[in-house]
Amino acid sequence: MLPEREGGEPDDGLEDDAYDDGELDEFDELNRSAATATFLDQRWFRWAAIGFAGLVTVSFMLPLVLSVAGGGTGGQAPDNEPTGFSDFVLPAAAGTQVQLTNEAAAHATLVLVFHRGYDCLECRAQLIELQTGYGALLAEGAELLAIGLDDQVHAERLAAHTNASYPILYDKDGVIAAAFGIADELAGDFTTTTLILDRSLNLAANPVGTIGEQLMPVSAILEVVRRINGDLARPS
Repeated sequence: MLPEREGGEPDDGLEDDAYDDGELDEFDELNRSAATATFLDQRWFRWAAIGFAGLVTVSFMLPLVLSVAGGGTGGQAPDNEPTGFSDFVLPAAAGTQVQLTNEAAAHATLVLVFHRGYDCLECRAQLIELQTGYGALLAEGAELLAIGLDDQVHAERLAAHTNASYPILYDKDGVIAAAFGIADELAGDFTTTTLILDRSLNLAANPVGTIGEQLMPVSAILEVVRRINGDLARPS
């Protein structure tokens, strides 16, 4: 028979397993850590984690891969196609049709002079001035196109009055002038507006508008044309 403890309870010779609250908390923490470690050690979990990481990587890299595969053009037109102003076809006083892209293909630079028409005295004076330097422009690989808000009869009169050897085109309804953003200027203060384009139909210099007798000299146009030619001659 086991000896009795005080209070009448039997004494088995073993100490009571009495744990305080702090010790119980430590046991709980150890149990949770063991359970977590067991979960992470599962093979299916490791494969799922690897698969998820791969999916995230692909989602970030796919746009870059598609961009490189597409050549990175960003939707730009090829170098051999015009990228600037829109093409047009206009009748000339000589009875021919002039197409802008054909002229761009044949010349390094295009000089477009929009004007009010035959009835504008200042316009006539500028076109006569331009005729004196037309040979120099051709020598630089440039073509000059005069575009007036005229009909055929007045365009023919203007060609005869100025003795122009460059094309005198007419845009009776101002459709092309409006497309180039020149119509309002010609209806306002400017008598003429000069645009200089490269062969891709990009604007090579800011438009120059003239008021009254303030003509844009041929020398100024030639300076811009030579600068463009110089830029084209430089190696990239």
